Formats: sequence, structure tokens, C-alpha cells
Amino acid sequence: IFYDSTGNFIKYFGDDNGELGSFDKPIDFEIDSQKNIYVLDSGNELLLKYNSNGLFRGYFKTVNPIAFDISKNGNIYLLWNSDNFFRLSILSPKFKLIKTIGLNMMKNCTDIAASDYGDCYILDSELGGAFHVDITNAKVGEQFGVKSSSKGRQQFSNPIKIKCKNIAAQNDRIFIMDDEFNQVQSFDNSVDKNKILEKSSLPSFDIKIVDDLNNYNYKDIVFDNDSLYYISFDNAIVKVVDNKIVYSIDKNNFTTNGITFSEPVAITKLDGKLFILDRDLDKVIVLNSYDGSYNFSFGEFGSANGKFDSPNDICVDNLGRIIITDTDNSRLQIFSADGLFIKQIKLKSFYPSKISF
Repeated sequence: IFYDSTGNFIKYFGDDNGELGSFDKPIDFEIDSQKNIYVLDSGNELLLKYNSNGLFRGYFKTVNPIAFDISKNGNIYLLWNSDNFFRLSILSPKFKLIKTIGLNMMKNCTDIAASDYGDCYILDSELGGAFHVDITNAKVGEQFGVKSSSKGRQQFSNPIKIKCKNIAAQNDRIFIMDDEFNQVQSFDNSVDKNKILEKSSLPSFDIKIVDDLNNYNYKDIVFDNDSLYYISFDNAIVKVVDNKIVYSIDKNNFTTNGITFSEPVAITKLDGKLFILDRDLDKVIVLNSYDGSYNFSFGEFGSANGKFDSPNDICVDNLGRIIITDTDNSRLQIFSADGLFIKQIKLKSFYPSKISF
């Protein structure tokens, strides 16, 4: 949920609908130097990435995630648990695994803070302190702080959050919050003189929202200049220009012209034609994109060339050919723009679903 500095609501993103990019028990989030937003989702065991507008950009699959932080150069420090052993994984900004470090001496890791020098600090609530981790040498340093039932300097009962800030050359300041003592303690830690302060290596580009498509409930959609065409959930073919519906063609429109129509699942466009894939009829129906009038159709049920068994997706390649995922026949089929069969690509033990070119 976004608020401005005066507390006024701006916007929000996220839901629990089960789709990729939605949440199930999010436990931690961070923002990198390019304003990308990361959310650690414990229920789905995913680290999710969004841009500053809330547009989904990618994910990393993990196991029993605990917490994470992002270094100055964009690397991700992910704390997780496997078979009651704690692990620290370092990922690149593109979610490529760089290395994993075992933390077998730790009892109950609760949080992590990245240093601007490329190292990190890990908090252990059961041991009552934090540990400096040398990432380069994969070495865990000595503990600072002790477990205690009474308040005191470097004494903790249940430390749960840790933050790190570079305050001077070769000097980190660590902040530890204890929720039972209701206090925050800070410590200064000298960094190895051979360590070099990191610089941001993230690309300075972003994706901005041009048009909000939440008002269109679609199964598939295709764009062409200022027009968009989509298949609605009630199986209508809809054309929209400047947020105004130009036409909406449903099963009844086709039936009056003697054309059968059942379960459209995918749509693509080539020149002035719309190609609509009907999974139930194992057929491609071709319409005039300008007014939605019927042109021709091709395909039927079967396994021979040009026939389909539960096709699922359709696209156009750079040669103007139509490519269809013939799912239950385990192949791709390629056709000319006139619906003439060109060739098939067999996929052994693989059932193609979605395709893009």
C-alpha cells in the first residue's frame, strides 16, 4: 500500500487470487536503488519482483523463506531454512544464484541486513545476537550481543529486526530491535580495510503504466496501434478503440450466419485478419478485424496434418505464418495466412500450452 509523506493514500497492488504475482502470507519487502519492489511470500515460497508501478517483473522460487535484504549493487541476500538448517543465498538482480552459505551454527535466524561493502549481518533470536558474514570468504564471524532476561547494553531477549547503515569509511552502524524489551540498540562495526564500498550496478530504466486494463475481463488479448482485441470470459470477441467498444461478437452472431462457435481460448492478428482459436471445436476462425465479419475457418478434430486435438494457443511469427500449439497431439503446427498447412514440429513427451513469438 502506497502513501505519500503526509500520509495520503496513493495506490496499492497485490491480491490473493492464486495467480503468479499474487500473495499468500507475505512476510518481508524491500525496495532497491531503482525503486523496484520485492516481496517475500512465505505461503507460495517465492521472492516476487515488481516495478515502482506495481507491475510484476519476475520471481525466484525458494524453500521456507525467512527474510531478505538488497545490497547497494542490487544483489539479493536471501535467508531460508532447509531441514532445520539455515542457509544464506546470494542472488543477482536477475535472480541468478551466485552462491549459498551454510549457517549450521545458528539456532533461529530471524532477519538479515546487507552491508554496502558486500557483506551482511544475520540476527539469531535464540542465541540473542547478530553475526557478521564475510560473503567473499563464506565465513561467519563472532557473535555480538547475548541472550538475557534483563535489559542491558548488548543484551537481548527476543531480537527480531536488524538494519545496517554505512556511516563512514570502513564503518557500519548496526541497529537491532528487541520486541520484548521494546528497544533498539545500535553498534558500530569496523569493516576490513580491503573491502570496497559497492556502487549501484542496476540499469536505470523502468516500465510505466500507459493504460489500465482492469476494466477488460479477458481470456486473451492482442494489441494493434490504437486498437485492442480480446476474448471475454463469456466467449465474445471484442474490439476496443480509445476505451470504446467498436463491436462485440458472441456465439449468437455466428450462429445466424451458419457458423459454429464454442470455446475461443486464444486470439492473434495479422494484417486485417483476426485469428481466433476454438479449443472445443478444434478450429481456427478468421474474422475481418475492421468490422468483425467472417472470412474463413480451418481445422477439425484429429491427428493428421492440419487437424487438432485440444489446441491451446496461437501466434504469428516474423514470416507471417500462423503457429498453433496442438496440445494433446504433442506438436506445433504451422500454417500460411490463408490457413494452408505448412509443417508440424513434433514434441516428444511434451504437451505445448502457451506460445509467443
